[in-house]
Amino acid sequence: VYGIKGILMLLATEVVKDVVPILIGGLALIFKGHFTEGCAFAGFCLVMGRLWPIFYNLKGSHATIALIIAGMFVNFSLGAAVGVVILGVLLLSKRLGLATVVGSIIMILATALIMDGTILVVCPILTAAATILKHIPELVRMTKGLGEKIELKEDLSYKFDEKF
Repeated sequence: VYGIKGILMLLATEVVKDVVPILIGGLALIFKGHFTEGCAFAGFCLVMGRLWPIFYNLKGSHATIALIIAGMFVNFSLGAAVGVVILGVLLLSKRLGLATVVGSIIMILATALIMDGTILVVCPILTAAATILKHIPELVRMTKGLGEKIELKEDLSYKFDEKF
């Protein structure tokens, strides 16, 4: 509705909202020398809360930004790769659901290739797998030619619905 400016403001808000709980998770285990493991588990919990929030009858969002931020806290290269792939697919297809699924697949593959340690492998893979699972209905809608496309232009048509 608010164009690029609105998207940037939303993005900044979402990033802060995702960084804070992941940092808290990492700081909770820093005294044992497991900062990254704490961030990985907190990232998993954050994405689960975004996908299936209890207070909204388990009807959540795409959790795209949370997925990228969680990946960056586990391994910056992992999160950056997921973010670049999501952005690329989003720009090409204009479909956030598809971009999130492709980014999740990249997260699973990259985690399997570059990460060591049980928690640092299991948490990102489970996070990405849950994200793919959540997006199955959206993928079905896309195969039928339905589903929403992202538009970056400002849309003020809703203002014409108001009575003067």
